[in-house]
Amino acid sequence: MSNNRLLIIDDEMAIAELIAQVGQDCGYETFCAQSGEQFRARHQEWRPTHIIVDLHMPGTDGIELIRFLAIQRSSAQILVMSGFDKRVLAAARRLVAERGLAVAGTLAKPIHVANLRALLETLKIPDGTIDRA
Repeated sequence: MSNNRLLIIDDEMAIAELIAQVGQDCGYETFCAQSGEQFRARHQEWRPTHIIVDLHMPGTDGIELIRFLAIQRSSAQILVMSGFDKRVLAAARRLVAERGLAVAGTLAKPIHVANLRALLETLKIPDGTIDRA
C-alpha cells in the first residue's frame, strides 16, 4: 500500500478523473468518489493521506464533508477546490483550519495540470514514514 492515497470528490467526473490521473502520475493511489455517501465510506475504510473536496456539488455539500472530516478527526492533508472566486476558497480554507484539519491548500477551477502536479509532488509523503498499524 502506498504512503500517498488521494481521495477526490467532485461532481464533474471528468475533472475528478483528470486529478486522479495526475495523482497517479505523481505516485498516489487514487479514488474518485461520486457521492457524499461513497466519500464517507471510502474515507473510513481507506484512510486517505490526501483529500481534494469540491465545495459546490449538486446533492453533496463540500462544507458538510469538511465537517464530517473534522468529526472523524481526519489526519489527511486537505485541498479545497472550487470554481467560485478566491474569496470563497479563502473562507473555506479558514473553515478547514478552524475545524482542526490539515489545510494543504486550495485549487481554483479551471485546474491547471502543471500547478496541480507541482502541488501534489510537494505534498507527497516519503516512503516508509507512515505507520498504519
